[in-house]
Amino acid sequence: MPRLVLLLLTSLLLLLGAFASRLGQAFLPSATLNSGVAFGILLSQPLLIFLFLPTALLVLVFLTLKSKDGFWGLLFLTSGGLANFFERIIFGTVLDYIFLPPLPTFNLADGAIALGVVLLCLSFLRDAK
Repeated sequence: MPRLVLLLLTSLLLLLGAFASRLGQAFLPSATLNSGVAFGILLSQPLLIFLFLPTALLVLVFLTLKSKDGFWGLLFLTSGGLANFFERIIFGTVLDYIFLPPLPTFNLADGAIALGVVLLCLSFLRDAK
């Protein structure tokens, strides 16, 4: 399956998850609205978020489509970032609803971002040997 199709499908699935969580928000006791980025970082910097995120996402999309190494890590990282970005554009915030102490509350897209980072690190470690 072409990389662009995989990127679009995973981003769409994560964004659909965001819409589903918005519909079920009343049934999610740990749900919080996050106006920052992953895990509430840059919470009080909305201008920085809207200047930095599109640029970072464009770079990630390019890397995902062109990179020969670390594809799966880049795919999860980029898809999660795109899903959170579009949820933020549509709703003004991101809904975090997964609570696993001691971690901060997060959402499925944040989980995809974290998984992508882990996969990229493993890919770099494997390639370094």
